[in-house]
Amino acid sequence: MGKPGTPVLLPRHLADLRASGLSDLQIRAAGVYSEPEPGKVAALLGWKHPAPALGPCLCFPFLDPTGVPLGHVMVKPDHPRQKNEKAIKYESPLGKPLRAYFPPGTRAALTDPSIPLLVTEGMKKALKADQDGFPCVGLAGVYGWCQKRTTGPDGRKTGARELIPDLGAIAWRGRAVTIAFDSDLATNPDVARAERHLAEALTRAGAIVRVVRLPGAPNGAKVGLDDFLVANTPDELRALIYAARAPGASPEPKDEGTKPPSAADVLTGIGLEFELWHDPTQSAFASAGPHSHAVRSKGFRHLLVHTYRNRTGKVPNAEALSAALAGIEAAALFDGPERTAHVRVAGHEGRVYLHLANDAGTVIEIDGDGWRACPAPPVRFRKPAGMLPYLCPNPGARWATCSRSSTCRTRTGSRWCSRGSPGASGPTARSQPWCSSGNRGAPRPRPGAWSSA
Repeated sequence: MGKPGTPVLLPRHLADLRASGLSDLQIRAAGVYSEPEPGKVAALLGWKHPAPALGPCLCFPFLDPTGVPLGHVMVKPDHPRQKNEKAIKYESPLGKPLRAYFPPGTRAALTDPSIPLLVTEGMKKALKADQDGFPCVGLAGVYGWCQKRTTGPDGRKTGARELIPDLGAIAWRGRAVTIAFDSDLATNPDVARAERHLAEALTRAGAIVRVVRLPGAPNGAKVGLDDFLVANTPDELRALIYAARAPGASPEPKDEGTKPPSAADVLTGIGLEFELWHDPTQSAFASAGPHSHAVRSKGFRHLLVHTYRNRTGKVPNAEALSAALAGIEAAALFDGPERTAHVRVAGHEGRVYLHLANDAGTVIEIDGDGWRACPAPPVRFRKPAGMLPYLCPNPGARWATCSRSSTCRTRTGSRWCSRGSPGASGPTARSQPWCSSGNRGAPRPRPGAWSSA
C-alpha cells in the first residue's frame, strides 16, 4: 500500500488504465485513483448508504480549466449495477449537474480557439487522446454535453438542447472541432442522434464541426478512441480527422471528369495539418503535440512519406516531395508564428520544462510545488540527431543536489537542473539523473501522485 494520505491505484485498476494506452505519467497527472471503501464510494456518489456491492472503484476526479478540483468524481465499479439487463459501467454523483472532463494537457487549449479540439465520450478516451497530442474534452455519456430539459405533458423532453456550463465557457467561435464517438455509431441510432444534436449545439456556438468515423474491430467489436490509438499511430488518427466530414454529409461521389490532386498537393496538405512555425534564424519547424521536426530534416521527410503511403498506398516521387517541402517551409516562414526551438530544457512563466527525448516526446513541467507530465507544453523542443533519452523519474524519489549542471530558476528561487549539458547526447546521456537544489529542496507530493497497492 502507499503512504497514509497518498492516493492508491489497485493493480487491476492500473492494468485497466494501461490497457487504454495511458502512461504512468498521464495517470498521475490526471490524479486517477482507487477507492476500495464502500462508505467513501457512497460519499463520492452522494448515496445515503454504503455500496459494498459495487466493490472497489476506479475514480476519475474532474478539474476545472485551471486545474482546481471541482469536488465531482465519476467512478468505475469492479461490480457494476445492472439496469434493463445492461451494466452501468460508470456512476456519476447523484443529484449533481453534468460536468465536462478536461484532461491535463487540454485545459490550456480551452481559451484558444485556434487550437482544434476533439470531443469524445468517456474519461479514458479523452486522456489517451490528450496524451497523444490531441486536446480532447470527455463527456459523461453521448448526451453528457446537454443541459437538463423539461418534460412535457406527454412525457417527452421539450426545449432547446443547450451546452452544459462547462462546455458553454469554452471559446468555440471559429474553432475546428471533431466529434469522435465509438465505432458502433454506424449501427446505433441513439448514438447517431446524439452526435447530430451535439454537432448542432456546437455549430450554434460558432464551432466548425466535423465528425470522424472510427473503424470497427475485425471481429466486429466496438472500437473507442482509446482503442483506436492503442492499435494505430497518432498519424493514422490525424488522417481520419483530415478526412472527417460535416455532420449529415454523405461521402462525395466520384466525378470521373475531375482530376485527382497531385502527389505534391496531397503531401502539402499533410504538412499543413501540423503546427507550422519558425525560429529567429528563419528555420522552419512542424509540431504535433510534444513532437517538433525541422521541416528540412530527414525525420520530417520520412514522416511525410510514411503518412502519404498510408493514405494512398503509393510512394511519392522526389520531385513531388521537394515541391511539397518548399510549400510547407514557406507556410511556416510567412504564416507561422516565431518561436524558440529549445533543446532539452526551457523556462516559461516561472516554470521549467524538461524534454526527456523519449519516443513519446514526454515533457516534464517543474515548479516549486513539484513535477508532473505536461502533454501540451507551452514551449517547443527539437531533438538533435544522436540525443539519447533521460530515464523517466520515479515518483516520490528524493532528488540529489547537482553541482555541475544547467539551471533555470522558478519564481520561488528554486534551482532545477539536469546534470551535464542540457543537450547532452553522448553515451552517458541515457543514465543522467535530473534533480533540484536551492531553497526548496525536494518537492512536495502533488495531489495526483499515487502508488501501486
